[in-house]
Amino acid sequence: MHLTFELTSSAADVRETLGLVRGDLMRLGVNQEHWDTAEIVLAEVLNNVVEHGYAEEGGGAITLNLEITPQALHVQVRDQGRAFPGLTLPDARSHDLTALDVDALPEGGFGWALIHHLTQDLAYVRKAGENRLSFAIATPD
Repeated sequence: MHLTFELTSSAADVRETLGLVRGDLMRLGVNQEHWDTAEIVLAEVLNNVVEHGYAEEGGGAITLNLEITPQALHVQVRDQGRAFPGLTLPDARSHDLTALDVDALPEGGFGWALIHHLTQDLAYVRKAGENRLSFAIATPD
């Protein structure tokens, strides 16, 4: 089963699209645990496109393609925003939170650590002025 969603680079469109994806996946029988993981990843990815790819300039096009198989939810996100620095994905850096006081928490990096941890086959290419991020989220056992 394939699903495609077109949205613009705004926080409101991201929220609306996540609601639409949730409804479609629930109707197709995706279990709640699988959706919960997918929602975390999709929210992080789409909000990164809005915030960094389009620098919160609203109106940029984002295409979200989903393929549902018994083994995984396969995702591709495409946009024409800014490329990743160095044309590579951010690292899955982890932070030692035990040594920090809450006011000293580092800014950034947590979302990409989650994305790396919760996905498989995470890949990025920039082709013909378009960012293409793809990944899979395994179906829970």
